[in-house]
Amino acid sequence: MHTEATQNRLTNLLIIALFLVAILTPFSIWVLQKDVSFSEVEKRKLNNFPELQKQSIPEFTHAFDSYFQDHFGLREWLINRYHREASKRFGVSGVPDVVEGREGWLYLSHNSMLDDLKGGLGFSDPEKKAFWNYLLTKEAWFDERNIAYIFLVAPNKQSIYPEYLPSYFLSSPKPSRLDELLSTRPVHGGTSLLDVRSALRLEKLNSRLYNKSDSHWNAQGAYLAYLAIMKRTQLLFPEVQAQEKFHFLQKWEDTPGGDLAEMTGKKNATVEQRPVVNTEKFTSALKNIGEPLTDFFTLSQLQVYQTTKTNRSLKVLVLHDSFFGILSPFISESYGDVLFANRYQNDATSTFLTESKLKELVTMFKPDLVIEELVERNLPNFIPDKI
Repeated sequence: MHTEATQNRLTNLLIIALFLVAILTPFSIWVLQKDVSFSEVEKRKLNNFPELQKQSIPEFTHAFDSYFQDHFGLREWLINRYHREASKRFGVSGVPDVVEGREGWLYLSHNSMLDDLKGGLGFSDPEKKAFWNYLLTKEAWFDERNIAYIFLVAPNKQSIYPEYLPSYFLSSPKPSRLDELLSTRPVHGGTSLLDVRSALRLEKLNSRLYNKSDSHWNAQGAYLAYLAIMKRTQLLFPEVQAQEKFHFLQKWEDTPGGDLAEMTGKKNATVEQRPVVNTEKFTSALKNIGEPLTDFFTLSQLQVYQTTKTNRSLKVLVLHDSFFGILSPFISESYGDVLFANRYQNDATSTFLTESKLKELVTMFKPDLVIEELVERNLPNFIPDKI
């Protein structure tokens, strides 16, 4: 009896210990880990820690609950495991923001963006007018200062590769939001907008231009966008010489799955083949941005850096989102000094680089050319808040 009681006591203590570990581990990791503002698994901005002085006690407790649900320890890992098991055990995505297509193709479906193929996300007439008025105002402001401006729209993955989507999305195709917007382009102005979809649709017959398990284009797709940028640059600056053709290695590289595979919990279980650029002859180098730019860029999420290339004259400012990362080496090799700022990383970066701050930056940096890039699905973010 004594031995059995001892065993029961040890069992109970073990259960209590495991329970405490399960309860305290996420809390301990939350206290010790570095706070983050963006979820890589869910592809969304996380709730910030609430400010008590700006709200009542009930409002604060509700806001803190939302914050803690977004930041407790092991949250990303647990979500990742859930998505992975849902896909592995039940054959479903488990993620409402990811659609599994044919032949291993994954598509981002956040905010019903795939409905754009069926004409379900069109701009209203006031929104179209606001878009073009805003773009024309920017063009005029840059033109008054003898600064060239290119606004590159990076195509959605489904705009180039709709054929791998489930059949539902392919029925009753209609003009996309970008198509409708371009149909109302003003007679005079608006020429800074660079639409590269036609070039990518033509070239996709020869090579894959987007990653199957990622929402972004690969190096081949980015290279076509680079060629379009250089063609536009030479119209604006006839003296500029285009960089010699970049060479891609014959063999594509096996890499882990991309952001969509990560969202579904299958990043490490997915192998993605991607084209590789031969960078042996690249000579551009990082350059210290120095003051007063270091004092200006107080937000680290902008991921600001500057490159320089000898024997190149143009000074370029690039405002971009995540699509430009794989494109930036091509740009660095083709211009003189290039300053990169991830303006569309998230709400914080967009809020930081307001139009007034942008004008201050341009006055400070004095570029010859400003390249602004935004992915097609986020075009509404380009329109001013007040219509």
